[in-house]
Amino acid sequence: MQLQKCIGSAVFAMGPEKFLILVPISLDEHSYTYSNIWLVPILKQYISGASLAFYMEHIVPLAKSFKKASRKGICQLLEHLYLLIT
Repeated sequence: MQLQKCIGSAVFAMGPEKFLILVPISLDEHSYTYSNIWLVPILKQYISGASLAFYMEHIVPLAKSFKKASRKGICQLLEHLYLLIT
């Protein structure tokens, strides 16, 4: 819990754009591998002040890739994460 608060404070202070440059979230739709997916619930709670353009360019495509992977029955976790960020 303390680590989540610390990371959340960094997201809030730096802004999501700068934070996600340092610690990107990604999902490879072909091999169904992902990195830093654990950040999604933290971002949902602590994101503030992001531009709509950033949201549309980065967060929406990420949510769509989660949804696409979950439709293929790959992982219920991805479907849950999609629901968290939409």
